[in-house]
Amino acid sequence: MTKSLANKIRLKERLYTFKMAEGTPVQKYLNDFNSIVVNLESLDVKIENEDKVILLVVSLLPSYKHFKELILYSNSDTILFEDVKSNLLSKEKFDLKIHVDSVEGLVVRGKTTEEGNGNKTKNHSKPRNPHAGKTCNYCGKLDHIVANCWQLQNKREKEEDNSHESARASFAESDSDGDVLFATSTERGSDSD
Repeated sequence: MTKSLANKIRLKERLYTFKMAEGTPVQKYLNDFNSIVVNLESLDVKIENEDKVILLVVSLLPSYKHFKELILYSNSDTILFEDVKSNLLSKEKFDLKIHVDSVEGLVVRGKTTEEGNGNKTKNHSKPRNPHAGKTCNYCGKLDHIVANCWQLQNKREKEEDNSHESARASFAESDSDGDVLFATSTERGSDSD
């Protein structure tokens, strides 16, 4: 690189306006920063250690706010550029480990509700028929149990209707002096009785 004034000005401008882009890995960011510094030093521009630290730290993203404060406002008299670089790489490694750990999360399945007309909600986590897939022990059909069997209910209703028949009475006359009343009642039972 030629040692022209234009090259020095262009590289100094790049150094002073250098900013970390969102999503840039720290190692690439440090390599780009060092590249600018090395090019300036090859043009006989001396950059002090403290200036390199300040320029590097202020060019970090806002998400590094706490890191910046720790470096710039520490109680030490000197800040070494190499220490700041290693701390940045350590922070990135720690953040990546935290991010990977936080990705392992809890998956929860539960009730979901949808608002329909009015205040009606639908619960999609429960089946509509609690007896879905079950076989009735009375009729042998699917999706219900004996307690809800419509065939058994129909049979019981018919039996009730038949059991309410009125009793029959007959009157018979004979040559004897007394009258006899003969009464009968019919009752229909189930086949299993």
